[in-house]
Amino acid sequence: MEGSILGYGALDEEAGKSEEKSEKPKCSNPECGKEVSEKVKQYSLEHYGKILCYDCQKSAEKVEPKSEEDEELKEYNDEVTAEKEAEVN
Repeated sequence: MEGSILGYGALDEEAGKSEEKSEKPKCSNPECGKEVSEKVKQYSLEHYGKILCYDCQKSAEKVEPKSEEDEELKEYNDEVTAEKEAEVN
């Protein structure tokens, strides 16, 4: 009987872990808090030193990219930003 109770507990713990991992990162601006994709998170950390959404990145002080991969992320971010601006207009 104890084995089955422990078994359920283990399943509950595993379910909790998968829920934690599935949470999307959020913008670190306390006035914002929007969820961001993993790519946006990576780009933002490399270029701004913190997680920022697209909108908050526009007003943040930027740090120069450090590698070719960073350039690719910058290009991706610029494309997505342009698409979002086109949708608004």
